[in-house]
This record gives sequence, structure tokens and C-alpha cells, in this order.
Amino acid sequence: MEEQYHIAICDDEEFWREKIKTFCMETSEKLQINLKIFLFKTGEELIQSDQVFQVLFLDVELGNIDGFEIGLVWKKQKRPGRIIYITSHDEWVQQAFKVQAFRYLYKDSDMEAGFQEALTEALREYREENDFLVFSGKKEYFIKIKDIQYIESLGDEMALHLEKDYIIVKETLKEINKRLDQRFYQCHKSYIVNMQNILKLENDKVYLKHGETVAVSVRRRKEMKKQYFQFIKSQAEYL
Repeated sequence: MEEQYHIAICDDEEFWREKIKTFCMETSEKLQINLKIFLFKTGEELIQSDQVFQVLFLDVELGNIDGFEIGLVWKKQKRPGRIIYITSHDEWVQQAFKVQAFRYLYKDSDMEAGFQEALTEALREYREENDFLVFSGKKEYFIKIKDIQYIESLGDEMALHLEKDYIIVKETLKEINKRLDQRFYQCHKSYIVNMQNILKLENDKVYLKHGETVAVSVRRRKEMKKQYFQFIKSQAEYL
């Protein structure tokens, strides 16, 4: 399953909606990432959408509700996504900081130069916090990496065990393993553990921070210890 990122573009001018969309698709091709673009003419349309976005490009001057008002509503509702403001005027920049904008880009001939860097960094930061997209039934979930305790194989399905809940996903352990980073290790044919959440490692089991215990297979015990201690050394910022 290829991971897909949702991008919102909200501008009342069709020219800029299409131009920003073009920049997004060019970046997608260069970085080989899968983007799905959603276009909005007004802030009201954007707010009414129940779609989850990883990055939002907001025009500052949107008419009845300007981009900063949209940003404040977005933050108040605790909706995810990095906000990049698009503006034609220097005087708007200071207000962008008040709403914790990720970046601002000027509507000028140099816009393309900084666009790829802004989008790339926005997605990178988002991934570090929420970078796990899974589908359960017809619903999609973006899950915070730190919330995953371990992943359990259920044959053709698997269970993502979170802090206080779990999600059943139609995907195999082998398939999902390809999408995981160095924080995860498959310690058993049926389990992948998030090493961020290991409280204690024993020879045949792993104790996780929220009370779960996961078995370590005999043939993977040595490698489990090696991977865990390497993780502690190289990824101390996560612990």
C-alpha cells in the first residue's frame, strides 16, 4: 500500500490554485511521493471539509474569512497539518507567525524556488509526528508513531496496538514492515515492536511502557538485543 499525502490549496484565484497545484505535482515527481490535491475557493469550503490534510497552502486574502482566521480555527479544532501561507504583501508576514505558520511564500516569480523546500520540510515534520497511514474498513487513520506499542499478525490482517486501543488493518506484517523505520523491529514471526516504547528487555520477552508484554523468538533474541542497544545509542532523542 503506497502512502499518500493529502494537500489542501485554498485560494480565491483560479490562477494561483492551479499554479500551486502544478508546483505540488512537480515536487511529487521529483521526490517520488504520492500526493492527492484538494482545491478550495473559500475558507468556508475548507473548514467544512472533513478530510485530513498533511499540508495546507492558504492564501492570506480570501474574502469573508481570511487565511489567518482559517488558521486560527484550524488550530482551535486541533486539526493536523502544516500551514504554509501564500501572500503578496510583506505586512502579512508578522501575522503568520502569530498563528504558528510553518512557512510563508510570496506570490512572485521566485515562488517556485522555495516551494519544494517548504513542502518537503512540511511533510518531513508531519511524518515525524504522524507518519503512519492505515486503512481499517473504509476509514483511513493517520497514527502518531509514538502511540504504536506493537503490531500483531492476525494472518491476512494485523492489529496495531496503541496506548489505549487497537486498530485492525487489512495488511500483512510483511507488507507493513516495508513502511516502518529504524524504531521498529520484528522480534517474533507474529510481532513487531516499537523500540521507542520498550520499558525493559529480557531474553525472551519485551516489556512495553503501557503494560503490554511481547514475546521474543529464540532465533531473534541476539539480534533483538543488538538492534535495541543500537537504537538507544543512535536515537536517544526519541527516548
